[in-house]
Amino acid sequence: MRYVLGYFFSIIFVIFFTNLAAAEQPSPDIKIGRALYERNCARCHGITGAGDGPDAPHLYPRPRNFTLGAYKFRTTASGTPPTEEDVFRTITEGLPGTSMPDWRNLSDEERWQLVSYLQRLSTGLQDVAPQPLTLPPRPQRLEVAKGQQLFRDLGCVQCHGPTGRGNGPSAATLMDDAGQPIVAANLTQGWTYRGGSSVEAILWRMLTGLDGTPMPSYADALSGEDGWHLAAYVHTLQESSVWAHAVAAQRLTGAPLPTTITDPRWEEIPRAHIRLASRVYQQGEVQPTMVHAASLQAVYDAEAIVFRVIWDDRTDTRGECPDVLALVLRPPHLAGHTLTLQNWPLPEAPPLDVCAWSSETARVLEQVGRSLVPLTTGTRLPTQAVFTDGRWSLVFQRPLKSELSEAVALAPGVTIHVALAAYDGGNQEQGRYHASSTWVTLTLRE
Repeated sequence: MRYVLGYFFSIIFVIFFTNLAAAEQPSPDIKIGRALYERNCARCHGITGAGDGPDAPHLYPRPRNFTLGAYKFRTTASGTPPTEEDVFRTITEGLPGTSMPDWRNLSDEERWQLVSYLQRLSTGLQDVAPQPLTLPPRPQRLEVAKGQQLFRDLGCVQCHGPTGRGNGPSAATLMDDAGQPIVAANLTQGWTYRGGSSVEAILWRMLTGLDGTPMPSYADALSGEDGWHLAAYVHTLQESSVWAHAVAAQRLTGAPLPTTITDPRWEEIPRAHIRLASRVYQQGEVQPTMVHAASLQAVYDAEAIVFRVIWDDRTDTRGECPDVLALVLRPPHLAGHTLTLQNWPLPEAPPLDVCAWSSETARVLEQVGRSLVPLTTGTRLPTQAVFTDGRWSLVFQRPLKSELSEAVALAPGVTIHVALAAYDGGNQEQGRYHASSTWVTLTLRE
């Protein structure tokens, strides 16, 4: 049955790509293409396509510099231009995990005119012919164990790490062709795969490489069915996520609250996965963030609530710029306020209830104030934190009624708003850049 399903999805993949390629392509019209580009693309990619539009400093990853003619997502050999169908596909599908949306609101004809216009922005696309690749026949049986061995033998672990979390020994040294730091993909986060997360899509990336990045083509290194086995193994690294805007704290009676990370009762408690995004700073720049998501769980009794937070961070960083995780509680009287952690704290910002953990102090401090870090004073909360293979796990306990004045009071049946913020101490600029979530609701179920 598994192989029948695999064959079915392979056929669907071929049909999907064929339909994109078969969309009727109009005769190029430079005036129409330029107008479409300037209206829809230039704010990010710039009038000349150099990736220097007015919105570019606010975005990470930075918009593509079309003048270089280097495209990451192709079905062609490394170092050669994409096919027109490749570019049409990217415009149509967008790039998940980036600010590049899909452009399905444009007609097929309009998207083809954009394809033709983009080719004019780089002489490289006009002077070199694409060299399309084809996938080898898919084997009847995908051998994941063999793919895992290939993952080691081909050196994938050097960048992506032994379990795919992007924390290999070479990860911190990676640079793109523009001399900018670039991070190895966290292969466990399939929702960030910009070229698709299916086995077929992964195999395409391996065979073509990602031009402009340290990710090379493995077309010569993977013979016959080996590419399929390796792609199948990478596919197994993806972890399922339950994205949520609400967290339900379970009430526990008749037993003490779990206070350790490994307490087996956590496996029975609902887990909400929450996305985090880079903060935009007042000077208008965005720095790459290494923390893209976190999972949050909560359980409580008559006296206290315990939170467990798990998030991926490539390095255990301490010292002057430690790793930090903050759980922020919004006072109920601020309901409806436009305040977000993306711009907080601004001048005259209201104080918030912050529970902040630091890898340097190995403790959580709670404080009502106008700062996320550093917290040097406040109420100390019982804490346990463990770092294992590119992942932090944190458990801490907070009284339902804090000793701090103006702190948020919790009780059975109460719903409040909370948010997460994470500092990666190993990031640029001494770790001062952080990622944060939107507000999510936390309800103490009765």
